[in-house]
Amino acid sequence: MTRAKAKTAVVEAKPTAVVYCGPRIPGIAAQYQVFIDGLPEQLKATIEKKPVLGALIVPIAEMAEARKEINSGTGRLAALFRKTKEV
Repeated sequence: MTRAKAKTAVVEAKPTAVVYCGPRIPGIAAQYQVFIDGLPEQLKATIEKKPVLGALIVPIAEMAEARKEINSGTGRLAALFRKTKEV
């Protein structure tokens, strides 16, 4: 009986880049700061305390649209941004 060998492909994972679009968090994150391959622990802890901040992290490919929404004051991200002021 012949056994077929399973071929495994080596796939290099590309780093995932995201952008924090929320207001500045002193000592933790600036508005529109880019993070590659994960968020720093301090930012994760802050998001646990204020989950709305996590909704303001978007893939870098969506940064232009996110910035446009926030600056115009319309759209889901603009509403979330305003909500951060209430938290």
